[in-house]
Amino acid sequence: MVEAYRFHKKQLQLILLARGTDFIEKRQQLFLKEAMHSAHLDAILEVYPDARFIHTFRNPCATVASLCSLKEWTLRMYGCKIDKSTLEKIGQIFLRNPLFQSGNELVKFRKKNKEEESRFIDINYEDLVASPIEAVRRVYGHFGMTLSDQALEKMNAYQRENPQNKYGRHKYNLARYGLGEDEVLEYFKEYIDYFDASRW
Repeated sequence: MVEAYRFHKKQLQLILLARGTDFIEKRQQLFLKEAMHSAHLDAILEVYPDARFIHTFRNPCATVASLCSLKEWTLRMYGCKIDKSTLEKIGQIFLRNPLFQSGNELVKFRKKNKEEESRFIDINYEDLVASPIEAVRRVYGHFGMTLSDQALEKMNAYQRENPQNKYGRHKYNLARYGLGEDEVLEYFKEYIDYFDASRW
């Protein structure tokens, strides 16, 4: 994966170069969002030795059910026939989705590389939803970054204009996909234990 991340870095450099030198001259931070990268932290750190990680976590039962629902509606958009068997297949496929495996890989990496802990901050999804500005303050504080008044104003304005569920609420449940909470919790036991399930 190291070669893949070297290519990734070249692509980012080209994108930033195309935007002009302003980004580089101001020494701005580049934030990327992609959970799948959690499975390849060794390779990332070889290519990006100063990388830092903001990890949001939530109850895996909600995460699995949500992604199953999104997959179901994607299939419906393409006119696929959806029956009980299809829903159960979606459940089994998404329970073992590589996206979720990356969370387990993240835990393994952190247990094995305790000296890297300062690179990580963990934010409970429920805390993020309840108080997004406070979550951002925690991130900035953890990494010793300055949160400007201008940035805070922009975030507050965005939050006022875009409250959660502005366009409706996404409803989902595990049972629809033939899954039970016990099955999901067992599959994610190591992850849950590491991130303190009592907070969920």
